Amino acid sequence: MSLNKNATYPIGEFDKDLIEKSLCWFENKLGDTFIKSRKYLVPQHCKFDYRYFDSQEAIQYFINFVCNYIEIDSSIIDYVILQDDDIIFSEGARTKQIDRGTALFLINEEEKYQITISARDLKDFDMTFMRMAYALTYIKFFSSGIFSFSNGYMINIGMVILGFGFICSNGAVRSSTWRGIAHSGWKVHRFGFINQRMYGYILALLFNYRSEKDRSLYNNLESDTLKYFKQSIDLIQEDQSDILFSIKTSSSEISDEDVFIRKLFYANGMLWIIEHYKNGKHEGVMTFYHQNGNLWGERIYKNGVSFTVLSNYDKDGDPVEKGTLKEGNGTLYIYDFDGSLLRIEEYRDSVRIDV
Repeated sequence: MSLNKNATYPIGEFDKDLIEKSLCWFENKLGDTFIKSRKYLVPQHCKFDYRYFDSQEAIQYFINFVCNYIEIDSSIIDYVILQDDDIIFSEGARTKQIDRGTALFLINEEEKYQITISARDLKDFDMTFMRMAYALTYIKFFSSGIFSFSNGYMINIGMVILGFGFICSNGAVRSSTWRGIAHSGWKVHRFGFINQRMYGYILALLFNYRSEKDRSLYNNLESDTLKYFKQSIDLIQEDQSDILFSIKTSSSEISDEDVFIRKLFYANGMLWIIEHYKNGKHEGVMTFYHQNGNLWGERIYKNGVSFTVLSNYDKDGDPVEKGTLKEGNGTLYIYDFDGSLLRIEEYRDSVRIDV
């Protein structure tokens, strides 16, 4: 990739690289024809029969709407409404409260994909709609074999590719329907794992990739996201010679662990861990940071197990004992946040041995 090296993009190098690789990964999985043919979903193009999720009929209506939009069969989708003390199923039956957990869907006895909708969110149209779209996007990619496990970043990027970019771009989407001094439309609050800067850059890359000429559509974006979009598209179009997302042959070289990542943060907002995944398990380099931003350590994972320890540092940046773990054999020193030694793990042939 050789975008203008002197340009200043609205996102950091890590997020920029992740976005570009993720779009290439999707290009390889979905094909350029599919990506270029997707229509953007904006409020003024939508005429709903219901204004709120205030009935089971309305919920089913919006499930059908999203399923039709992302091209999956709505007959394979079921839902439950999570109340305070119990769950109301779509057919009206009840059961005891279940663990909310982190699953985006379950496979029920009828072998349907069953999503959960919180009763407390039903009066919040935007949040309910986006949670539904988020779950159904994952089901689309999971049922077609594109995803084998859930990852928030990739689901959000997939939503943008499918056309939800304007709706979930962490801002307000304005409607052209005005009523006196107020206006009707969707005001979407932040949802998911991608911030305004990232949305602006993703949409700019897609705009360039699809060779779109009319920028007026992007005036639907909230002002900050629009600013980041314009900043990105101007810089991208300064150098058309070698943009990663435009090189189709690059897509096949990007592995799952390159794009299926997760970031964890301290309570003060500082980055704690960057994890990479493959088939739902840790894979590749995992990087740890101290609360002051200094590198804590790095280790390589293979098939979900610590494989090689690369480094260990205290909060001042001085090296500390890391252990001997290399290619599945040796010791691994684990430290607490205050720098004290918690334990020493031992591995033999990539299996942790309790000692």
